[in-house]
Parts: sequence; structure tokens; C-alpha cells
Amino acid sequence: MFKEAYNISMLEYIADTRINHAKMLLKEGDLSIAEIAEQVGFVNSHIFIRCFKKSENITPGKYRELNKI
Repeated sequence: MFKEAYNISMLEYIADTRINHAKMLLKEGDLSIAEIAEQVGFVNSHIFIRCFKKSENITPGKYRELNKI
């Protein structure tokens, strides 16, 4: 039902939500990558970095560098 309603799977929705929250934290805060990974629900920073790069085509560190407020 979820996929029919939103046109993406629930797992994709959760991953997108986590990445979007991480992007906000990367722009606005001074937390480390590991702290952000933990805060948005990833088991460790390695998995977070891999998922972030798959979604955004750049690493979280590079994203922070390019988008820091």
C-alpha cells in the first residue's frame, strides 16, 4: 500500500528521509560525520557515507564543504 500511495518503497522513503536530515545537519551544524550518521539512524559512518554518496553522488564531507552556511 505504501508503494502505491507514494510511488517508492518504505525503505527508500526512510533512506531519503535520513539523507535529507543529514544534509541539513551537514549544512547547519558542526557535528562530525560519525555523529551525524548516528543521529540520523545509521549503524556506522561507513554505511552512512556509502548511502549518502549513492544518493547525492558526493561524500558527506564534500557536501558540507560545498554547502556550509
